[in-house]
Amino acid sequence: MTKKLALVLLAGTVLLLLNGYARAEVRDNAGLFGEDAVRQANERIAKLGVPVVVETYAALPDAMLKSYNPQRKDESFAAYSKQRVQQVAPDGVYVLVTTNPNYVSVTEGTKNVIRGADTNAVRNAMVHSFGAKNFDEGLLRGLDALSTSTGLRNAAPGAAAVEAAPQAQTGQA
Repeated sequence: MTKKLALVLLAGTVLLLLNGYARAEVRDNAGLFGEDAVRQANERIAKLGVPVVVETYAALPDAMLKSYNPQRKDESFAAYSKQRVQQVAPDGVYVLVTTNPNYVSVTEGTKNVIRGADTNAVRNAMVHSFGAKNFDEGLLRGLDALSTSTGLRNAAPGAAAVEAAPQAQTGQA
């Protein structure tokens, strides 16, 4: 009887850990997106088949403050994003958006679910709309680009592919 109980408890613990570990979603801490855009984005993420976490912050995340160097902005964002993707989407994609400083970073985890050049396409799709203060559009366009790069064209019926521009993986929005 005790072995059975231990097995049930172990299985429950594993399920709880996995639920928090690979939860893919939009976490709009900066309040950039409307409710409908977040709902649509989460639906598209669910159809991708890979974990995708989008986090927004009005300022730098607390965990990034200690190591942030404004003269080495790209490296600071890359280091934080590489660490964060391992925490929230190790087999998927992590998107970090900050508004002070304006920055978008797209980082993939260990599974290489998208081609490196396609992280640029995702980022560029978002930055283009964000620059015009069309945050909802930018979020959805970025996910459309991600859908195209993973080969899953069903995330947004009729969505146009966004071509990669020759820019760095991360950079200012």
